[in-house]
Amino acid sequence: MKKQLFITTVLLSILGTVSYAAMPTEKDIGPCTAKNSKGFCSQSKTHYCAQFGANGRCMVWYSKSKSTYENAVNQINSFDEAINKAIEKQNQADKSINEKIKQEFPILDEVTNTRIKYEDELFQLSKKRNLGVTVDEKRIQLLYYKYNILKEMEGYNVYMSGYEIPEGVKNLRGILGIKDDYKAIVNNLNNKTLNENEFNEAKSKIIEEYNLFVSLYNKLIELNTVPATPLQSWLAKTYSDTYCKTELVLPKFLKDKIDATSDSKGVKAIRGFLGY
Repeated sequence: MKKQLFITTVLLSILGTVSYAAMPTEKDIGPCTAKNSKGFCSQSKTHYCAQFGANGRCMVWYSKSKSTYENAVNQINSFDEAINKAIEKQNQADKSINEKIKQEFPILDEVTNTRIKYEDELFQLSKKRNLGVTVDEKRIQLLYYKYNILKEMEGYNVYMSGYEIPEGVKNLRGILGIKDDYKAIVNNLNNKTLNENEFNEAKSKIIEEYNLFVSLYNKLIELNTVPATPLQSWLAKTYSDTYCKTELVLPKFLKDKIDATSDSKGVKAIRGFLGY
């Protein structure tokens, strides 16, 4: 019996405190009939304590009408039920957030679908080439180039190198990064860590990232020849140009003055410098 109780206690310790939530508490066991040396209840007419915590309070109550084994089985079943409920609750929450992500950021799924489409086409072309059929090698190279960039864009951050990104230009978040950032602010809103205004502020920054991401994706799709630079360099240069152009917003009074000014060489130079 002692060995069985010891094994059960170790098992319950491994299961953790989540399992204790489903067990009876002092409120459920009826009037206390005995206490331990630290002054906490150790048994009642219907229950006894199977495991005490470090402070002396009972953590696990067993029914006197059941064997140690039966109590342990009931506890494990309760633990499984609690875990299943927690998993189901989390799945429902994830499903809800994923639906919001699809609505708020529709291009994210399109990126993955495009990558799969390119992958399928590459496979078919490679299969034909292996069979001795003449295929468009330039098309294969272009697909491979785009495919690798799309794979990069599906991660948490889009890795870029080989090109000097201007100071103040931050790294671009990938699909997993954007999704995780959005899930984080939704969860914090639900947990009351963020209020509605704070949530909207954080969301607006994620949308800015998303818009830059979409712009980069559109420029990738438009490619019809393989760039001369490695893909990380192309990403860095294209993203940097997009970022700087996006960040630059001319004040209305300045835009009106430029529009009202004659089309002189100086004005053309200013327009060219400002990208306007």
